[in-house]
This record gives sequence, structure tokens and C-alpha cells, in this order.
Amino acid sequence: MNFVYIRENSYDNIDILWLFLYNIIVSYETKGGLMKEIDLLAALRALPLFSKTDERQLADWMARHQLPLQSIPKGKRINRLRKRDLGVVLQGCAEIQSADRGRHVILRELQAPGIFGAAAMFCEKDFPVSRIMARSDSLVLYIPAEAVDDLMRTDDGFRAAYLAFLSDRIRFLNRKILCYTAGNTDRRLALWLISEENRRIILPASVTAFANMLDMSRASVYRGLDKLESEDLIRRNGREIIVISPKELVEKYQ
Repeated sequence: MNFVYIRENSYDNIDILWLFLYNIIVSYETKGGLMKEIDLLAALRALPLFSKTDERQLADWMARHQLPLQSIPKGKRINRLRKRDLGVVLQGCAEIQSADRGRHVILRELQAPGIFGAAAMFCEKDFPVSRIMARSDSLVLYIPAEAVDDLMRTDDGFRAAYLAFLSDRIRFLNRKILCYTAGNTDRRLALWLISEENRRIILPASVTAFANMLDMSRASVYRGLDKLESEDLIRRNGREIIVISPKELVEKYQ
């Protein structure tokens, strides 16, 4: 079992082996509740990106690399500037925003366990395409580029899962592009719901932020949601939207 205990304060670099030995030497009672128990191996294996990786090989890979863990306070930035990391939000939730400092646009929410940084891992440019902020106190695992490259070279399952993950992201982005170029506001809103590929959708942040994301007015968002609800295509409860009939939504607005 790859258990580590994480202090509530932040660490830039944590030596996994040191923490493992620390856990053996010092009892949990001695830690006095200042630690949280995380089974890193199980946490990674639960993610689709690592689910096809041989468990023993994954454990050996973790032993070879120092994977920094960091506690991120609410409101602080999660993705590290000038760092190429594959990030895993193990606890908490994050908000992915556009990198444009002149305009605060929320792109989507990232709930634990969630992954970020996969698409930018092998880019030649270091310019960030998004800003990821902690919406709550969060625990984040950072996997450096050299560790990702090592596992990709040595494990076929991880390599196949990584390519599948990137293909899914491209498909997701193509749907988003279709949404943002949809023309009238009703169709734009419907296509956004379709692009989420989930029957239960939580609107990102406030209606104002959501309207800004779709380049619509608040009034247009409310009118569009009212129309979709009157057509029995969706049901609303605050920020939660249930897509009643995805097939009908696609047939009418795709």
C-alpha cells in the first residue's frame, strides 16, 4: 500500500520514500490529526488515465520519481507557471478559467479526482492557455513531464489511455467550438448542454459568469433555459440542470 500523510500546510516537493518511512516510525496518534491519509496508488488506479497500467509497474514508477504533493488554499492558483506537470486534483475542486487577464471567463469546473495539464504536456510553447484556481482547499499531485515520459515509454496501457484521453479532449473541444459559433442564443445554450455529455450538469459558478462564458446576456440565458424547460428537454434546480432527453435536444438543436 502506498500510503502517505500530507500536512495541512503546503509543500513544493515531498519525498514519497521519506514519508513512507515517516509513517512507519511515527504513529498516527502522534501526528495528532494534522495529517491526512492518502493511498496514492489506489487514487491513481481509480483514474481512467492510469486504470490500464500494471499495478506493480505503477508502484515501481512511483518509487522512481518524486511526485510533489501540495495543499492549495481556496482562491489560490493550482497550475504552476513555467512548469510542465500532469496535475491530479485528489481532494477539493478547481475552476478552469481563460488565461485572459482582462476578462474573467470560467470554462469549466474540475472536481476531485480530476486531471489537468495533459494536453499542454508536449507543447513547444510555454504560454498558458488557461488559469486553474482552487474553489476550495485542495490537495494536488503534480507529475513532472519526465515522469510522464518515463511511464509512456515503459507502459503500453498508460500510453494507450493517454492517447484516448487526448482524443476525447479534442472531441470535447470541437463540440465547444460548435457551441460558441452556434449563432442564435437558444441553439448556443442547447449545444453547450449537449457538449457536456452528461445528463446531470452543474452550471459553472454564477449565471453571470456562465453568460460571459457563452458571450450572452443574463436575460438571454434565463430565457433560453426557460424555453428548454417548457419544451420538457431539461429540468432545473438552482445551478443543477437535468437533461431529460439528450436525443431530442440533439435532434432539435444540433
